[in-house]
Amino acid sequence: MKKSAFLGIGILIVTFFIANQAHPIQPDRFFDTVVKRVGVCPKPTGFGVCAELCGSTCPYGQLCCSNGCGHQCMNPAKAKPRGKCP
Repeated sequence: MKKSAFLGIGILIVTFFIANQAHPIQPDRFFDTVVKRVGVCPKPTGFGVCAELCGSTCPYGQLCCSNGCGHQCMNPAKAKPRGKCP
C-alpha cells in the first residue's frame, strides 16, 4: 500500500475516536445499528398502556411495537412466509 493510503486510514481512525469521545456509543445501541432486528411486531389484542415506553432502546431480540395505544418492547411474532419465488 502507498503511504497516502495508510495516512487516509489513520485519519479515519482518529476521526472515529474523536467523534466517539464527544458522543460515546452505548453498547446496546451499537448492536442496534449494526444488527438488524428480526421479526415483526405482534398484532395488538386490545388497548394497552397509553405511554411511549420505548424508542430504539429495547433489549436485544425485542422490537418497539404498538400495544394498542402506546408502544412498548415486545418479543417479535413469527412472520408468515410470503409466496414462493419461481
